[in-house]
Parts: sequence; structure tokens; C-alpha cells
Amino acid sequence: MPQIFLKLFFSPLIKNELPEIAKNKLKFLIHPKTTNLYPGSINKNTVIAIGPEGGFVAREIESLENIGFKTVSLGKRILRTETAVPVIISRLMAS
Repeated sequence: MPQIFLKLFFSPLIKNELPEIAKNKLKFLIHPKTTNLYPGSINKNTVIAIGPEGGFVAREIESLENIGFKTVSLGKRILRTETAVPVIISRLMAS
């Protein structure tokens, strides 16, 4: 089962916690305004960053990309965060 972390403050997360959480794992940043599609059927430990419905702001995207996150989209429609989570998990678990 996946672990889900809810973090309220971006700066402490990106500086202090996320580099260790994401170490030696695939890293994806879910953002609606990219053409890179989120892959499915991944058989490796993965960390996924999900922001608010409107997506992350440019500074946040840059910070995540600087620590190795690849920006990907779930498709043309912007999903609510609570909808995005099960979509992502279902794609990860697809065989």
C-alpha cells in the first residue's frame, strides 16, 4: 500500500524532508500544464508530488525538478486532488 504524506508548507518539505523521502526512487511531479504523460505499470519505488488543483507555481516546479522530479500530466482534464490520488495509484498498479 502506498504511503500518503500531507504537507502544508512547501519550503520545509523541499529543503528538509523530500530529498531523503525520494532518495533512490522514481520521482514524478503531477502538473496539468505539461505534455509529458504519466506512465503506468511501474515496478519500482516511486514518489509522486501532487499539488493543488491548479498545479504548482513555477518556483515550486523548479524546486522539485532540481531534486530530480520529472513533470508529468494525467491528461487534458484538471483533476481534483482527491480524484488524482486514486487515478495515480490505479495507473501505478496496472499490469
